Amino acid sequence: MEPRLVVHEYVKDPFGDLSRYGSRPPVGFEPDADLPSDAEFSGYVKNGIELWISQKQLDNAVYMVDGSAVEKWPRADPMFGCS
Repeated sequence: MEPRLVVHEYVKDPFGDLSRYGSRPPVGFEPDADLPSDAEFSGYVKNGIELWISQKQLDNAVYMVDGSAVEKWPRADPMFGCS
C-alpha cells in the first residue's frame, strides 16, 4: 500500500487579493521575517530564491530566502490551486 501523499499550498498574498476568489485569504505573510533556528534548506532553488522549511512550522508556513531577505509564506487552507 502506498503512503498517503500530503500536499500543502503556501502563498505570498501581502494584500489579501486571494479573497476575491471567494475564499478567506491566508493570514501570516511576513515580508521581513526571521528564519527559525530549526529551519533547513529544502534543496529547492528558483531564480536564486531558496525554500527553507521549519518542521515545527510546516503546517502553518514556509520561508523563502533571497540572500539576506527572508519572507514567511503562510499555508493556504483550503488550497487555492492553479488556473
